[in-house]
Order: sequence, then structure tokens, then C-alpha cells
Amino acid sequence: MLDYKKIIEDSKFLDLPLIETPPVITINDRVICHLNSFVTLNGLPKSRKTTFMQFFIASALTGSNIFGIKVNILPTDNVLLIDTEQSLYDFTRQIKSLKYLIKSTKLPSNFEAYLFRQFDPDIILNSMYVLIKEKQPKVIFLDNLTELVLNFNDPVESKKIVQFLKKVTAEFNCVIVALLHLGKGNLQSLGNLGSYTDRGANSVLKVVADKDTGTSTLESVLLRSDGHFDPITIGFDKELNQYVLMNNVNVVDKPKKFDLGSMSIDDHKAKINLIFERYTDIQYSQLVEELKIMYGVGNNIVKQKIIPYLQSIKIIKAQSKGIYIKLII
Repeated sequence: MLDYKKIIEDSKFLDLPLIETPPVITINDRVICHLNSFVTLNGLPKSRKTTFMQFFIASALTGSNIFGIKVNILPTDNVLLIDTEQSLYDFTRQIKSLKYLIKSTKLPSNFEAYLFRQFDPDIILNSMYVLIKEKQPKVIFLDNLTELVLNFNDPVESKKIVQFLKKVTAEFNCVIVALLHLGKGNLQSLGNLGSYTDRGANSVLKVVADKDTGTSTLESVLLRSDGHFDPITIGFDKELNQYVLMNNVNVVDKPKKFDLGSMSIDDHKAKINLIFERYTDIQYSQLVEELKIMYGVGNNIVKQKIIPYLQSIKIIKAQSKGIYIKLII
């Protein structure tokens, strides 16, 4: 039986002086996360999500700033890479690329990689917990979250994954950087799994590929601890046989104009249901902030487009004194 008194006592906020600690990950000096949190790195297949993850890993292992990406841990801190989908051949190629990136013929002693491709989600999750408890890593790279559920649209499974990420990062005081696919139709985080992780992550990052230029761009969707960083665009230089930063070239993928019609009614309902899990009713100002996070847009679009649209399709309703409620959906 759970000891609720202990849970309550452990959860009580103590108003003690804040001890400033350096962030674990920064990009162009913007804070991506501190300990006890997770980050999602989203993108379509072949957008080079894994390539950017390699830069994070390389920075963690060498202490170097790579294209503005900096992972601030000690040389003695353990780092784990957990892959859930690649073949052994492709995973071996990835590790070979990592060694090339860190300019070493062998992997550092504080780094270990695991391939759980052949196992069901529950087995992977339980194995991860045992592994993390044993190794006590400071940073865990997880590629990717989609393989940890049977159905990425299942809200129960999706919530379970987010709670797992929260539990692990809190219990072992570490950071998880997790990759996640975007939906091809709307370029939004995939299904309920994406919606839940967007809400729980300390930062949500996105990788966008430009087929015309052969480049890929890392951009910030949501940073809870800082303002957005300037997008980072890379391309592969065949002469140098490595990725390079694309300077003074207009190749950064410009964000498309926000289009409410690109999402189905069910997509909108799913986002509102997630918000109202924690509220019976909600103040207008708080609703604006919640919708900004859920849709990844600014104040004006939320106020001028999203809220009026959600009212017009009878998903939310304005009550007196600026209070909003969710209609039964």
C-alpha cells in the first residue's frame, strides 16, 4: 500500500534559498534544460534528427560546443544512448559516425549504447529503468519514443510514457533527450503521444529538412526556461566529409503560415481535452498560455484565430467574467 503521508511530505515545497546551477544543455547560450527534465527532438523521417542528436552526444562526451550545442556535464558523468528502432547494421554505422565526430577510434568509458529494437514496449521500459538505476547516467539519449507505445494515439499509453520520463528524470536527477516523429500530414508532434510530450517537456525542438538545398535546420518550438534561439542550419560538405554550419546562405526553412484548417476537428478536441484534464474552468489569460503551448504559436494567433474558431465549432464556451469551459466532446 502506498505511503501517502510520505508522498505528501516529499512533495511539499520548502521555501529555501535557490541554489543556482548551470543548465545541462544550452543552444546558442539559450537554456534548453536543467537536471530533472526531458527534452524532445521532433522531425519527419530523414530530416536528420539522429544527426543532430549525434551533436548533442558528441558535446556531452567532449565538452565541445558543436554548432552552438553545448552539453555541460563532467567527464566522469555517464551517458547512455538507447535505440528502439534501428537495425544492427544502421546502429553500428551510427556509432562509427559518432566516433568520427569525437575524433576517437573507440568510445569513451563513460558512454554506453543499447539497441532494444526486437522487444515490446513494456520490456523496453522496464529494462531502461533497471539500466538507468544501475548506471546512474547524467544524460540519456532515446531514439525514439514512438517505439515505446503500441498506439501513439492511445491517451493511456501516451500518458504512461510521459510519467515514465518524469519519474526517471526526477528519481535519478538526470536529463533525457528523446526523439519523436512528426505527423506527415500536419507537421505536428505525432498523435496523443506528441501532445503529451509537448506538455511535459522542458523544451521542444524541431528538425526541418530542405530537399532543394540538402540542408537541415534545428529550431526551437518551446523553451520553458529561456527565449527562442536562432535556427541552426547544417549541410554536408563532401570535400570535408563532414557537416558544416551554413553561414550567409538563405536556407533556413521559414515557418509556414498558421492554418487552422490543416488540423481535423478531432485534433483540436484532443488538444482541448489535454488542457481541461487539469481544469473545470479556466481564466482567459491562462487559456491563452495553454493554447500557445499546445499549438506552438504566439498571442495574436491564439486570441484572433484559435479561440474564436474553437468557440465557433463548439469545443469551448465563454462564461461570465472571462471564464471558459469545455463543452462535452
